Amino acid sequence: MEQINCLLDWGKNVGITYSDELKFRSDQERGVYGIYEGDNTPRRGNLSIEVPNHAIISNNLAERVFGWRDNGLLKIVVSLFKFGAGDETIFKDPAIRDLREKFSPYLKSLPDVVNSPLLWNPLEITLLEHTNLANGYKEKLFDLFGQWIRLLDETPTLSDYKDSVAQDIKYFKEFQQLDDDTIYNKLLLPVVEGTFHHWCSFSSFLWSHLIFTSRAFPEYIINKGNCEPHEVILLPILDLLNHDYESKVLWSTDRGSAFIYQNLEDIETLKQGQEIFNNYGPKGNEELLTSYGFVLEDNVNDIVLLKIKLPLPLIAEILAKEPSIKLPTLDDYTTYAFDDNSTKIPNSVSDIEKYKDGIIYVLNSSNNEACLEPLLQLFTFISQRPSESSADCVRPKFQGLQSLRVAIQHKLNPLSKKTLPDCKLKGMYRMSPYREKCAAVYKNGQISILKQSISTLKKVEVAWLSQCKSSLLTVSKIMKNDPKFFEAELASYMSDTNSKDITFDSTFDLLVLWIVIKIKSNTFTTKHSWVKAQYQSYVEPLENSDTIDEDIVAFHNTYFTDTSAVDISDLNKAFNFVSDNTFTRSSSSQETILVRASH
Repeated sequence: MEQINCLLDWGKNVGITYSDELKFRSDQERGVYGIYEGDNTPRRGNLSIEVPNHAIISNNLAERVFGWRDNGLLKIVVSLFKFGAGDETIFKDPAIRDLREKFSPYLKSLPDVVNSPLLWNPLEITLLEHTNLANGYKEKLFDLFGQWIRLLDETPTLSDYKDSVAQDIKYFKEFQQLDDDTIYNKLLLPVVEGTFHHWCSFSSFLWSHLIFTSRAFPEYIINKGNCEPHEVILLPILDLLNHDYESKVLWSTDRGSAFIYQNLEDIETLKQGQEIFNNYGPKGNEELLTSYGFVLEDNVNDIVLLKIKLPLPLIAEILAKEPSIKLPTLDDYTTYAFDDNSTKIPNSVSDIEKYKDGIIYVLNSSNNEACLEPLLQLFTFISQRPSESSADCVRPKFQGLQSLRVAIQHKLNPLSKKTLPDCKLKGMYRMSPYREKCAAVYKNGQISILKQSISTLKKVEVAWLSQCKSSLLTVSKIMKNDPKFFEAELASYMSDTNSKDITFDSTFDLLVLWIVIKIKSNTFTTKHSWVKAQYQSYVEPLENSDTIDEDIVAFHNTYFTDTSAVDISDLNKAFNFVSDNTFTRSSSSQETILVRASH
């Protein structure tokens, strides 16, 4: 707490003001936090914090030190001011030296480690196995490495330090071949232990990056029109407040001269000792853990990111022909508390490259059905046959739903399995109980949302089955309305021995057999006359283009020992007809259902 008191004294000296009733405390669980401590004097108003411009760390510092504005360069400035006191080259400029001294108390108060998974050891990373964080943390590190390299290349002053960080540059070039142990011990451990070999190293840049992801505010609040929307600032004292999504706060400015925070709850309603929060915006645990190093249990804003990879020509077709289908990217969801929450959906062929790594959709427990709607539209489009261009076609909607359900189940299955960490890793690294708890909360939240999504799809499927029942034909309906087929016709086309030995586990196979035998014997009931008409319409353009593959031959050999009973070319047509005019439910029954074509 002594260091925090030094920070608070410094804040007063540089003109940072805050309500007298706002006090700061510190404990093991919450770290530093703000609380309300009134003196029982009744008064109205709001708690506030005001940080004047000259006490703000902004891109003006990057421009002053290195000649141009850039968020990455500002991170390097913070790293320089924090770890580069002995650099006689840059600090020979007394103005820059004075700036470092000015912000020194604030820099000393910054945490040594942010609990982001980007700094977790290989044993702790196993806690996140099969999650987006585990699958993408190396990619994120490499991306940050690339940003650091770009800054070295594009900033003349920094280029002079390449010899000092030559080993880090070498690690960047070899990054894709580095194993987890090397990445952790050579690049991450220096951050964890604070043993940076140089203020310009990648490790020091990574430390600074995590400081910004966990504490940054938008510059445009105080500098609207004179900065880029993505430019960020650090606000001493104000950044001590913890996050609560339900807290009502206001960020504003006093004619651009200061950043002002107000807690909108009237002082009269506050209780002694009540914690006072900031609000970072609606964030799921994945973003909270990555950027801030903590999670929230029962987080109403928790989400699952579902990545769908499609061939780029198919993406181009969707962008050109189906503008109503939303194809968001990760950038549409990567927000800070100050970002505009509206989603910008790229919608032109020129945007294809944005999807080379996949289309990103969000699943959310509080708005599950709305989240699934654009996914259902996409999977419906993917499931369409050439003859099913109409959005009203029933079959691709059902098939799209089944495919989406399978995709979500595929993501859920490995998450639901408990995995034990490698014994070798347990001998090499220690597990942080806090990180273990964070991983469990995050992972359980992901599982819960995926399970709820599957449950929602089941309900949607039941509703659709009810709405479309007159257009759907199941084997059970055939058994009810055409008992003659199962009692006599099927057996008549198969030898006695064969019909007794075969067990029909697949309703798909039964539908194929029913179609081919009913067509051959011309015994469709009146109720099923639409099937005959749909079949004839389907096979008419295929009369001279029958290609018979091995599956059809195997099917024919399985069910017809008398090869003359059913011609293999007729079986081929029936097989393809059923394939193109049905969907198979992804439930345990694996029921194949024939769909009446729309007219």
